[in-house]
Amino acid sequence: MNLSNFRYLMLMILLQAASVIGVYACDGCSANLSIFNAELQLNSGKHSIGVQHQSRFFSATLHESMVDYLKSPKKTDDEHVHTQPQVETPYRQIQTTTDVRGTFYVHPRWSVMAIVPITARLLYSNDNQFRDGRKLEQHQGLGDVVLLVQYQALSEGKKLKAKKLQQRLVLGAGIKLPTGRFNENGYDGQLRPDLQNGSGSTDFITTANYILRSQKWGVTSMVSYKINTANRNGYRFANSLNVDLRGFWFKEFKRVALAPSTGLWLEHAADNHDPNSNTFQPTGGLFLFSSVGLDLYKGNFGFNVLWRHPLAQQIVENEQFANVTGFQVGLKYAFNTKNLSKKSKDTK
Repeated sequence: MNLSNFRYLMLMILLQAASVIGVYACDGCSANLSIFNAELQLNSGKHSIGVQHQSRFFSATLHESMVDYLKSPKKTDDEHVHTQPQVETPYRQIQTTTDVRGTFYVHPRWSVMAIVPITARLLYSNDNQFRDGRKLEQHQGLGDVVLLVQYQALSEGKKLKAKKLQQRLVLGAGIKLPTGRFNENGYDGQLRPDLQNGSGSTDFITTANYILRSQKWGVTSMVSYKINTANRNGYRFANSLNVDLRGFWFKEFKRVALAPSTGLWLEHAADNHDPNSNTFQPTGGLFLFSSVGLDLYKGNFGFNVLWRHPLAQQIVENEQFANVTGFQVGLKYAFNTKNLSKKSKDTK
């Protein structure tokens, strides 16, 4: 081995030794932003209570630190010990949120929404024969409660009524409270903020939801921005942006009404800030998803389901988890809604 190759090898070993296993940055892509809803909200304007479930699946092949390798059992093959370190490890991560949410209208234009989530965060490893498919880490329990005040700022005017069109613009502002646990160490004694049930911080949320529809079709968009603060550990998740744009078709039958939809979903977040880490750990990213959904209405009840598939992702490979897929499903009961024939009034 010549001198230049030796220097290169030593540099690679030092870089691996300085790396930290487990740069898990799913919350950097807003996976925990439960204020986002899969439903089209065609029957808004009434008091309601419902349950919404969200599951997201991630995978990554991450660099493993030299320190972790030296402490772990070595692979054996025909009683021979492999002396080369396993520097890349496949992982899977599942994040689920099931929340109870209620909306109460204090005025025809003003409403208050509360979201109480139950979250579960799971980490799996497909490392080697010692940990193949093993559940390494799991955290579940109460998440961070969200309180949101919403105001209907715009409804259709005379020109839209003449064209038999309806529109609605609803603006919202709220707060996410630090009610979920955020200091639970993992299987190896390390604290991974993105796998916690809560962030430990008080965060602020702004939303804007616009819908334009006729009797048979419509478009809807929702934009949400979350401003995060630091928790007691000094850790601060990056501010995050979500944008949902969908077109839908509406068909009413005798007993039910259906609204299939399709569109695009955008997520963006910068890097999180960790004052306790001396090494740079890439987090956040830019993510674009396609979505296909279905909303069903029967009397006072509404049911929704939505599936998302990633189209493009801007992350650091071998350092961050990539989105694999995700879905949402929910059920809602709206008060004071007597029949579907009054649906047009709900968008005014």
